[in-house]
Amino acid sequence: MKITITAKPKKVSRFPARSAAMTIAMTLCAITAAFCQRAPEFQNQFASPLASTVSSPLPPKENALITEIPIPTSRPGLGTVTGKALHLTGQPYQGAELFLATVLPSENESDTVLYGLDANSAPKAYRQASGGFVFVNVPAGTYVLVAWNPVTSFVITNQTGEAVEVTVEANEIRDLGELFISP
Repeated sequence: MKITITAKPKKVSRFPARSAAMTIAMTLCAITAAFCQRAPEFQNQFASPLASTVSSPLPPKENALITEIPIPTSRPGLGTVTGKALHLTGQPYQGAELFLATVLPSENESDTVLYGLDANSAPKAYRQASGGFVFVNVPAGTYVLVAWNPVTSFVITNQTGEAVEVTVEANEIRDLGELFISP
């Protein structure tokens, strides 16, 4: 008995481990690349929304200062403080934010006077470009005027060197007039 074994040549694939899903993915990539190369007019059709410019419906903000402030009415039981902050040169003072710091009570009058200021909760002034300012909804009490910025702060003094102290009464408007500030 004679047995003959004949070997049939096997089909050899260039990518023997390639699955059907991988073949489809590679075909789609090739088609996409070919499309982008052949149709450059479609390349920028789907641009990122971050690349576009969007205009705001609001007017541009040139300066954080309000040009004119009518004296607003504080809520019932609260006071209002107004005035004008100027440099010694007569120009509007723009170097810092204005706050009202609370005068802290002391046991006797010979003690050093202390002031408390928390920039997150203290009354803060609305300011005009001309130097005018207004504090609204100020609780009744005794305060000093403080110029504050992230680098420094100081109590504003009058011509005699004394702190500008303000006593606020409920439902009252206190006008401090013109204050000349030297930083």
